[in-house]
Amino acid sequence: MKECRFAVIPAKAVLHTTPADRPTAVWRAGIQSRQHLWTPAFAGVTSWGLILTLMVPFASVYADYHPIEVTHGGTIRGLVKFPSETPPRAMFANQGDARCPRGIPQDHLIVKQETRGIQNALVILDIERGKPLPLVKVQLDNKGCRFVPRIQWAPRHGSLQLVNSDPAPHNVHAYREDTTVFSVDLPVGGSPVRRPLVASGLHKINCDYHLWTRAWVYVSEHPYVAVTDAEGRFELTDIPPGTYTLRAWHEGWIEKGTEKTGQPYLAPMTDVRRVAVRRDRVTDVLLDTLEPAFLYSR
Repeated sequence: MKECRFAVIPAKAVLHTTPADRPTAVWRAGIQSRQHLWTPAFAGVTSWGLILTLMVPFASVYADYHPIEVTHGGTIRGLVKFPSETPPRAMFANQGDARCPRGIPQDHLIVKQETRGIQNALVILDIERGKPLPLVKVQLDNKGCRFVPRIQWAPRHGSLQLVNSDPAPHNVHAYREDTTVFSVDLPVGGSPVRRPLVASGLHKINCDYHLWTRAWVYVSEHPYVAVTDAEGRFELTDIPPGTYTLRAWHEGWIEKGTEKTGQPYLAPMTDVRRVAVRRDRVTDVLLDTLEPAFLYSR
């Protein structure tokens, strides 16, 4: 098997990688104990009401995005990597609904064993001018008492189709920060339901019937958003040449208390880099310093 080698350079520099085989082994990992990996400044805070909601990397900052025809654009290609040798242990949901599978594995953290690539991380480019939004179908399904997909991108002013493929009723409760965007009940055998996506930003989605169920939808004015694949890789194409800020976000694996629902609260992780995009060129980037972010509203 070929070895994947990465150059060691300052955090804000552009990183180039050499090709590597793509192995198949995967870790499905759960919560990391708060004594491991990091001790962020907010680790000792006991009053969650004192924590300010701060989603700077994912705020609605693209209201002035201007679609243009992009010629001779560049590409950013990269890997989001787990920042430790060993991901935390697997976690399974405790649930009492006989219509759901027993011991549902939680998929908030999926790490490729050989490369430590993280699946389902968001990668977002800060950009004001670029290619137009594509026409895309955005759907959230309920399968095996889990939301599928776990995380996805959607264009602003589009809609989200909600589907229930399970033999159990579900609920889709979407939040943006601490505000309910919509809450929809999906009975067994019911027709799909559509809901508009009006506001930009990160939307957290829960099922009020099955509290372990979680999904995320990131809504933006521009299409320069990617979700990492099973190997932790991503690609953004047709980028006008220039220097940009690239942001990675993952929902987290370090437990920091509990949510209002009683489920474990996981501190989100972020990594931010400056990346130079050249005309008709591919820039390879390694995002391997994910650190706890300020908390999103629970």
